[in-house]
Amino acid sequence: MGLSPAGWGLFTHLLGQQRLGESPVPVLEPAWLSPRCCALGLFDGIGGLRRSLERLRCHVVFSVSVESDARARRVVRNAYPGTHELLDVCKVTHAWLGWLIQSCLELKIVLLVLGAGFPCQDVSLLHKGRAGATGARTGLFTEWVRIAHTTQRLCRDAGICFIGFGECTLMARADEARISAAIQWPKLELCASGASTSRRPRNYWTNNIVSDCEGLTVAATPSGYKGRLHGPCEPNEFWILPNWQWPGGEVPGARLPTFTRAICRRRPPPGAPGLEVGTAHALERYRRDHFRFPPYTFADTHCLWPSALGTDWASHPELGRVACAAEREMLLGFLPGHTRATHKGHNEGLKGAENFAEECVRCSLLGNSFHTLSVSMFLGSLLRDASFVHLCVSPRILHERFIAECAEYERTGGDRIVDELISLEEMVVDKGPVPNDAVGDDVCEVDELLLMDWPRLFPDNEAPDQPGPEHLRCAEKWLVEAHIRSCDQRGAEVRTDLKVPWVARPQVRSSVDTRRWRWRHVLKHKVKQDEHINKLELRAFELALRWRLRARARSRRFLHLVDSQVVLSVLGRGRTSSRKLRPVLRSIFARALSAGVFFAIGFVQSGLNVADIPSRTA
Repeated sequence: MGLSPAGWGLFTHLLGQQRLGESPVPVLEPAWLSPRCCALGLFDGIGGLRRSLERLRCHVVFSVSVESDARARRVVRNAYPGTHELLDVCKVTHAWLGWLIQSCLELKIVLLVLGAGFPCQDVSLLHKGRAGATGARTGLFTEWVRIAHTTQRLCRDAGICFIGFGECTLMARADEARISAAIQWPKLELCASGASTSRRPRNYWTNNIVSDCEGLTVAATPSGYKGRLHGPCEPNEFWILPNWQWPGGEVPGARLPTFTRAICRRRPPPGAPGLEVGTAHALERYRRDHFRFPPYTFADTHCLWPSALGTDWASHPELGRVACAAEREMLLGFLPGHTRATHKGHNEGLKGAENFAEECVRCSLLGNSFHTLSVSMFLGSLLRDASFVHLCVSPRILHERFIAECAEYERTGGDRIVDELISLEEMVVDKGPVPNDAVGDDVCEVDELLLMDWPRLFPDNEAPDQPGPEHLRCAEKWLVEAHIRSCDQRGAEVRTDLKVPWVARPQVRSSVDTRRWRWRHVLKHKVKQDEHINKLELRAFELALRWRLRARARSRRFLHLVDSQVVLSVLGRGRTSSRKLRPVLRSIFARALSAGVFFAIGFVQSGLNVADIPSRTA
């Protein structure tokens, strides 16, 4: 029981709150002096824009993700609860953008960042039969142009600082000229290889010219501008999974090729790059990997090998493999396990071909995402020119921050490494037919400026350097009360998590992060008769309520977390049309009414529900 380090960090982060207008939930000030920012991601994928802003330590108050891929939306929903989701860029109308700007004004947002990674299949130089910028997929860049120009005009009228960019792969000059003529923004060609182990050459169209800054130099070219990053790369021991090595990394200047989508095939695609010049061993690895990536990816210098082989790795070519999804996440700047939420069960219990199929999905999502280091660098330059000087940092500082983030995440990440190694086994054994088809932590640092606000909360005590047991108990109660205050106006349902701006009737429920508290098991009850799962879930809440009342918890308020959205809705509304649930619901509210207790119901994902695993062994 009590708060965990993550919960204590969140508590200190939320101190100093203030209300805006009639909002029923306090709008919370950041722990660092950063502008209140809105992130609008078009073709958002797995949230590369939000992650890039996080690396710059921007205070993202409101986030919008426009993405059609359900698996990518699941990743964003898991990593950034409370994100407003849209499924189609064509549905982003002028009226909706007006509502967005009005919401930004109500939330006192001073900066709006719009990022778009529009499809590149029709212009990619790796695609032999590409249709060009007018193709059915890449042609959607016209929607980005429309939305970007409208948003820029609305922000100017509202007095909100606007930063916008669009990203796509390298392409033919004619396609570049067509996109540049439509958007009328300068084009920047930038590759992450100057400060990262992985290459990621991309074209970026930005609303302002990107200027030089520490770690980034920009030079004019006939077609726009070309940038180059300067700085140290990620240490190999940081991103490579345990018991593996990258011999090719010992060569100075060695880089991994660009990460692409993973598409399982029965035969190589026409004109596969590197197919004619690949060695026999590389082509055999290419075949055993179901032709997922371009053939040049499987060269000896780009593969990883078991550490047990030492310098004798060349004698065992069959053991070489390409970087897996977990390693690609780290190299692209995402927290460990960011894409493990592609599966509804977070890849739990997957075996064999299913595990490999999920690995392909994760690699595909990463292949379509931003390299957050590159985006953070040129965004830092643009923000510096917009008077947000402290947000512009060097690649070295970004790497140091990221390594510290990952170290803190690994401390609370459970068996992630074990799960990734199990998935990895599928990549180095012979595979049968394969179908072609994680939980980000929001740990906040304890901020010294916020600790100065202790006297307001504890008037009898001085601000402690380190929180004691009495401070943690009070902070635990404060966090629960903050969740209860964010109840929906129509019932007792907590629909938005803390650090997320309150939105009436949000489209997607936000999961409460249970890692903010320490837990222990106090009650376990064996099911005596088979009943519908919804009724059993509701009976579990009734059992918990009876346990609370036996402990004389009367005339009190409490927060209860459930992972059943049926139970959440029924308890939040206080009514149901189900004849099976109605008797149990009446019993619950009769007990609550007689004892004078008020409960708020919060949603928690099954992967974060501490009672989920014990309930399976009751």
